[in-house]
Amino acid sequence: MVHWIGLPIAIAPDQPYDINGIWTGSTSIVNGVPIIIYTGINESHAQVQCQALPANLTDPALSKWIKWPSNPLITSPNGRDPSTAFQDDHNNYYLIYGFDCDELGGKRYYSHQEIL
Repeated sequence: MVHWIGLPIAIAPDQPYDINGIWTGSTSIVNGVPIIIYTGINESHAQVQCQALPANLTDPALSKWIKWPSNPLITSPNGRDPSTAFQDDHNNYYLIYGFDCDELGGKRYYSHQEIL
C-alpha cells in the first residue's frame, strides 16, 4: 500500500505571469532534473505555460521549488494542462497542451531544443 504525505505548497501565484492562479501541470525528468510545467493565469487573465525547478535536488521530498526566470515559456492564449515533456532521438523536446478552438477542445504541440 502507498502512503502519501502532505507537503507544503510547491508553487504559489505570486508573479505577473501567474498572479491570478496556477492550474494543473505535469512533472518531467530532464537530464536527471525534475521540472514542473504548469499553467499560470497572468495579469490579463490569459493562460500561459510556465516552468519551475527544485530549489534543492538533495531534498528527497523536493519540498521547495523556484520558478524559471524566463517564465512564461509559452504565451499562446487559452492553453492549459501541459503534458509531460518528452524528448526525441535528436534531443528535441516536445510538449502538448489543451486549448480552446471555437469553443471546442483542441491540442497544441510545441517543440524546442532546450527545456532547461
